[in-house]
Amino acid sequence: MRKIILFILISISVFSEYKIENGKVYYEDKLIAEADAATFDSSTDYAQDKNYIYYTEKKIEGADLKTFEILYSGYSKDKNHVYYKNNILKGADSKTFDMVHFGHAKDKNNAYYYGKKIEGADAKTFDIIEPCAFGFSRDSISVYYEDKKIPGSDPETFEILGENGYSKDKNHVYFENHIIDGADIKTFRALAGKIAEDKNNYYKSEKISGKK
Repeated sequence: MRKIILFILISISVFSEYKIENGKVYYEDKLIAEADAATFDSSTDYAQDKNYIYYTEKKIEGADLKTFEILYSGYSKDKNHVYYKNNILKGADSKTFDMVHFGHAKDKNNAYYYGKKIEGADAKTFDIIEPCAFGFSRDSISVYYEDKKIPGSDPETFEILGENGYSKDKNHVYFENHIIDGADIKTFRALAGKIAEDKNNYYKSEKISGKK
């Protein structure tokens, strides 16, 4: 038992940003005054002791140790609340909250992107856009980039053009959540970085950077 405890203490000191010195717990040299060194465990994204759950050096107020569940992308929940990092995710329903994809999550009422509610999203039909989200998601009504609605977007014909924020549908070409005015849908393609082109122009982000 003593060897196991010693191994845990060494692991805390070497393999995480937490450390225990002289019976006190630190995160990046910041003292966690409430932490109990004897029961402190930082083997997951969230640390805990016999009394509290912690994210970095901050105690998560009101977290229930018995039902606390770590999800991923900074999310966690217990019987009472959903948390993003060390804050309660206001309005989130703990019973129905679940992950959709990295950063994306939803409950019976809302959809979220890295702790931000996606305003207007329909939770029942909300999902990421395969094969990989790159920050894009959709429901039966619209398409979203990160936590923002893409104006005028058509979820049925929407497609992602590579990894650099460009996309298009039957109506428009987009950069992130911005319509690229005048872009030719049929010939538009993404190039390296944030550069793109169509038959008429070169683009950088949502702006025309040069004529052909």
